[in-house]
Amino acid sequence: MVLRGWGVGLVVAWGVWASGVFPLPAQQSSLRTAVQTVQVPSRRPDEAVVVSTLAMSPDGAWLAAAGDDHLVRVFRLGTNQVVATLDGHADWVRTVVFSPDGRWLLSAGDDRRVMRYEVGSWRLSGQWVFPGRAVSAMIALPKGVAVVGYDTRVHLFSYQGESLGSLATDCRDLRAVVLSPQGKMLAAAGQDGTLYVWSWPERQRLVRQKVHRRRIRALAFSPDGKLLASAGEGTTVALWNLEENQLLRHMPSRPGRVLAMTFLDSQHLATAGTDNQIRIWDLRTGQTVLRLVGHKGSVTSLVWIPAQRTLISGSYDTSLRYWNLGPESALRLRLNR
Repeated sequence: MVLRGWGVGLVVAWGVWASGVFPLPAQQSSLRTAVQTVQVPSRRPDEAVVVSTLAMSPDGAWLAAAGDDHLVRVFRLGTNQVVATLDGHADWVRTVVFSPDGRWLLSAGDDRRVMRYEVGSWRLSGQWVFPGRAVSAMIALPKGVAVVGYDTRVHLFSYQGESLGSLATDCRDLRAVVLSPQGKMLAAAGQDGTLYVWSWPERQRLVRQKVHRRRIRALAFSPDGKLLASAGEGTTVALWNLEENQLLRHMPSRPGRVLAMTFLDSQHLATAGTDNQIRIWDLRTGQTVLRLVGHKGSVTSLVWIPAQRTLISGSYDTSLRYWNLGPESALRLRLNR
């Protein structure tokens, strides 16, 4: 069901323009504040909406956000209007993804249901049940989705909900799954701190290596697919060299747990988590060169728009924030005040 007509007036606050341009200074960590803050609307004045996941459509037209109120909100990028609010889930929504062709928006979470919505009409067009206890993460594949959660397997489904098999691990609680930009490798990780990497679509296991002592919550491939970054509840961000099949380095992630990460380019990685900040790392030195500050709660999700050099973040503080990492305004947003 699509709910319309409420919650479309967003509270927008302005910060200052970020002036950093890559390459960033390696000698010290600079501070930046957000270009724009968008408060996620709630149905009731006394209700605050925790943001746990974000996804941008392939054409850059839509941004989907979801969290603890069981709803998925679709924003129109460029105006920040909520064009649709999608219900159907009975519990926390942990993950949203768009299909590569932009036809479908899919969501999943603690209620085990994978919901498929038609982009544009935003009508619910299908759903199926994840075989584990709950869904933690999901990624879009050319012909379906890979879904992980409280289960030892990476479950593969077509966009019609048909099972396409699964990939086995030794981890009982998988929290992250990613596909390389070239579509040639799929990686997953979770509670046991072990990286699992398979060739795709051949499904041959390439890596099974313990790189963290505690749970991994976030994974990211570099743009060229040669590096795999991982982090979570431990004290470090790890970089795995996939060409040489060895650990490249550990970078200290304290003071917080890492919940989200994304590569900005081949030399810079963004991480975010429970210290309410986003850190930009120079991978050549292993040092933090930029900190993005302003969130008042854990930062759970990151979306990077390379062409516009804009990073979008979602947080437990019920907001979305836009960070400009280039010399020009990345998004000329028409704001509804």
